[in-house]
Amino acid sequence: MRLVFALCLAFVSVVSFALFQGALSYFTAQQAEKAAARLTVYENTLQSEIRHFAHLPFLLSLDPMVTEGLAAEDTRPLDRRLARFSQSAGLDAIYLMDHTGHTLSASNAKAPDTFKGQNYGYRPYFQAAQQGELGEFYGIGATTGQPGYFYAIAVRHPNEDADGVIASTADLPPIQDAWQAA
Repeated sequence: MRLVFALCLAFVSVVSFALFQGALSYFTAQQAEKAAARLTVYENTLQSEIRHFAHLPFLLSLDPMVTEGLAAEDTRPLDRRLARFSQSAGLDAIYLMDHTGHTLSASNAKAPDTFKGQNYGYRPYFQAAQQGELGEFYGIGATTGQPGYFYAIAVRHPNEDADGVIASTADLPPIQDAWQAA
């Protein structure tokens, strides 16, 4: 009788363990699918928010006030113009650099941690823009210490090589808020 009881107990234990492993595998796979779907939504939202700002440096690179700003003695009017664009677009900053990366004009020119006067020639987005590409870079701001997504494109006078670069930076907390809302 004890042998039969022990065999039944062993059989029930093996069946229980097999059912547990099957259920664990099934529910783990379900949770992995849900997590992958959430990740896809997050990724798409983040990409959409980031791409939302990609066109602005290109449009500004065609603005005569921007191209003239490369040689202007007084860039305060351009500072104000960039500040209006930055505010209306919801960007952290927009700034114009010469061919070396020295910032000539910035939307945050009046701020204590202004980009104006700083040199960003070593940044990857600046270097890519100098090569004729749309410079993109996610990183910690060299001046602000805040994370941001940077876009940059060359500013050219008609029929000339790159004279400078116009860049924008999108502050990530608003993007993170949109991401979390999704």
